[in-house]
Order: sequence, then structure tokens, then C-alpha cells
Amino acid sequence: MSVDAYEQVPYPSQPHQQAMPSKMSVIAGLFGLDPTPPERARVLEIGCAGGGNLIPRAAEHPKASFLGIDPVLKHVREGQQVLFALGLDNMTIERRGLEDLSPEDGPFDYIIVHGVFSWIEPDLRHVLLERCAGLLSRHGVAYISYNTLPGWHMRRMVRDAMRFHVEAIEEPGRRVEQARAILGFLADTVPADRNPWGAFLAQEQRLLEQKGDFYLFHDHLSSRNDPIYFRDFARLTQDAGLAYLGEAELCDMMTLDLPERVRSVLDGLSDELVRAQQYLDFVLNRAFRRSLLVRADAPIERTLEWTSLRDLFVSSDLRSDQASLDLTQGVPLTFRAGPRELQSDHRAIKAGWTVFQEHHPEPLSFASWVELSGQRLAAAGVEPIDDLESTLGPALLQAFARDLAELWPHPIRLGGDSADRPKAFSVALLQARVGCPWGVSNRRHEVVRLDPIDRALLALCDGTRDREELLTGLEREVERGGLVLRLHDGQAATANEARDVLRRELPTRLAWLDRHALLRPVEVL
Repeated sequence: MSVDAYEQVPYPSQPHQQAMPSKMSVIAGLFGLDPTPPERARVLEIGCAGGGNLIPRAAEHPKASFLGIDPVLKHVREGQQVLFALGLDNMTIERRGLEDLSPEDGPFDYIIVHGVFSWIEPDLRHVLLERCAGLLSRHGVAYISYNTLPGWHMRRMVRDAMRFHVEAIEEPGRRVEQARAILGFLADTVPADRNPWGAFLAQEQRLLEQKGDFYLFHDHLSSRNDPIYFRDFARLTQDAGLAYLGEAELCDMMTLDLPERVRSVLDGLSDELVRAQQYLDFVLNRAFRRSLLVRADAPIERTLEWTSLRDLFVSSDLRSDQASLDLTQGVPLTFRAGPRELQSDHRAIKAGWTVFQEHHPEPLSFASWVELSGQRLAAAGVEPIDDLESTLGPALLQAFARDLAELWPHPIRLGGDSADRPKAFSVALLQARVGCPWGVSNRRHEVVRLDPIDRALLALCDGTRDREELLTGLEREVERGGLVLRLHDGQAATANEARDVLRRELPTRLAWLDRHALLRPVEVL
């Protein structure tokens, strides 16, 4: 990984939800560990860039402590400026390489290494893993993302063609421009119909069209980008004193959504975890992993038990498209979100997902979810179930393993739109005010993209303005030309028309910001 390359083209740092301690904590708990609650943990990120992945966590968990290190001066200065602007005193960003980490820095409950492993020399990979092993606490968890084979075999052919084409070009902008040009030429030249190479070129072109130039420059054009087979990655981690815990998303380890015939063959090929995961990578042609590692002496329990869910907060974004939510036993009900789908004819499971639908996006405690599901059954005139918890628990665990539900170790309260003076999440407020090009970070550690009205509104929600003052602030933005409202016919709204539109939409806009976890909830004294 060339520091100079990142000085030339800084890498925008954004939140990665899979690389957050809350997600890591859930997986660790399911596998029998007793991880430190993220709200009071010590967290290290190696290669933190400008801190975009770590700073939102520091703002959300003021009693936890955070350290980000990065060798690129531009990244470090950017992150330090953000920390100063937010007034965060529980996080520092330092210009350091991973070789500079020592045992005195630790121990850490969570270590995050995103977008580093595949871009450093083999010797440094060993240093990285050894540092993680030496710095993790007893039940600590490390997250490492990396490119994998076999999925990167064909992508490496695209990378090789790009690097060959731009080998005589030094200026970063021209390199990216010509890399896109050669990919476009190949995609246009090689037929995609009944030609795997042509189909892949077309797919890769579509993917890179959605990515910024910085991504192509540092991913496809970097001097080093070495994918690895998962089996070899696991062997390196073992040599360094680490053990493979699992993936940041449990569903990435599972075969539940594969056809029954495929699942039965895979399950019979090996009962050894690493070999089984390698076979799964061959089936999926996996190109990227986000693996969780623990110390070699960590007490991992491989049998997943639904009772581990009792202390968690749970939610699901699946919704039924049926007008009548019939909870009668034997009548199937389908819940969907995009391509994901859950169908059940069991009365308790249907009640449970109906409760999720009614309360989404705010997670409920597991106990509250069970209780509300029982109330939902009673309201529908369905006779009660003796042990509702032991019916819903296994169903929820399987749904989580299929990426149909979310689990959180702590609540994420909403209700900020009901405040007399709505207050935005501090990180998102700053990002809205400076016009962050990729969006804003929310309290669920997601990237949220805003339209101009929502961005202007969020930038005003600093907790000092009531609704009339928010409306006045938006009107001033319209008057000075910073916000242009257009009517249905495409014409720009007049001052009076803009006032009417903004007054009508303000409650809806505030509710949308709240649903996307961009506002702070009203504190109950």
C-alpha cells in the first residue's frame, strides 16, 4: 500500500455497518463469548483514513474510547479537524503505521481493519495479525476485510488489463479516465450473450460506473491488491495466535438459502469449519470476506442457541403486502423487503413479524417483542400459546441467519421528531452543513443520502430551533438561492408557494429524518 498514492488521492471514509462493534458484539455473543458492551468498550481501527467509520461510534457512545491510526497525513488531519469540530474527547486519530502499535496501546475489545489486508505486503500481513492477537482483550473481537479467491480471479483479469493500459500514465485523473476507457472498449467489443467473459466485463463496467474515481484508483489500479483463498487466510490467522470466529454477517457463513440439493452436498463434504467455508466460497465464487477473529484461547461455542437472543434488541424491515394480516394457523402470510422474503403459516411467527412491521425501524427488546406478539394474537382472537418465547426464539435466530432480521446489543431509540426543538445526530449535522458529497452517517451506522430539502432541514436541527424557526430557516435558504423548490410543472416555486410547500411538508420531513435515525430521541427525565 503506497502512502503517496493516498496523499495524491485521499480515500473518503464512510461508516461500514458490518465493521461496527455492535455488530461484532452480537456475533461474538451468539458464539458463546462475553464481549464488552460497545457502549463502554476500547476500540482500535487500523487504517482509519479520515475516521468516517469510527467517529460516528465515538459520538454515539461517549463512555467508550476510540483510537484510529493511519499513515496518511491528509487522512489524519481531516479526521482531527472533524473531532475538533464535534468536540469529541473520547477518540484520537494518530499518524502511525501498524508496526508502531505496541502492547502498551492495548488491550482493545474491538479492532477494525477495513480495506487494508489485501493492499499490504505479505510480511506486513503477518505483523498485522500478530498485532491483533497481542492487542485483543480476552473476549475481544477483530474485524478484517479482504479480497478472496476464486471470485477475484476474473476481476484480476480486468485489473491487469487496466494497469497494462495505463502503465505509462502518471497523473491520477488520467489513469482513472483511461482505465474506464479500456474497460468500456472491452465491454463493447466482447459479446455478453453466451460468453462468460463478455458478461463479466459488462457486469464489472456497471459496478465501476457506480463507484467513485477514488475506488477505482485504489482498488483496480493500486500497485498491490492480492486476493487470498479463505483457507490460506485462516492458516495465517492461526499462525499468528488467532482463531476464526465467523463472518460479520452470520448469513455469509450459512447455506440456508441455497437449494436443498446443494446444501446437502456441502454439509456432507466436511464437518471442519474452515474447509466447509472454503467449499462455500467455491460455490458462491466469493470475491470478498469480512471475517471476525478472536484470540486462540477464546472460549468459542459453535452451537447456536436461541436463548442468546434474550438480552438483545430485535427488528426486521420485512413487510407484508397483504391488506389483511390473517393470523389464523395454517393460512400463509408473506413478508418481503426487496429480494428477501419470509413466508409462514404459523400463527406465532406471523404475529411476531406483524409486530416488527408495526414498530420498524426501532428495535424492540426481545422480551417486549414476545410480549407484544402475544398481545397481537389475543387481539386477533387467537388462543394463547403456552410457551411463546420458545416458539419465536428459534424462528428469529433462523431469520437472522438468513439476513431477514437485525439484532442489536443496545437500543436505538427514535422519537426525535416529537421534540419541541429537534436535535440532529451531531455527526450527521456537521456532514449536512459542510455538504458531505456521499451523504451523512446515522446512528445505525448507515450512509443516508438526502435530497436538498432534507439536507437543509437537517443542517438546521441543532436543538435550538422550534418548528416555526426551522420553517423560517428553510425559507431563508430559498430566498438566498441555496434551496430551489420546484412545482409539479417543473417551475421554481415563488416565495409564497415555497412557504406553503415547506409548512405542509415539515412534519413529514422530520418524521423521515427520525425513521432514518438522524435525530436524537427526546430524553425522558
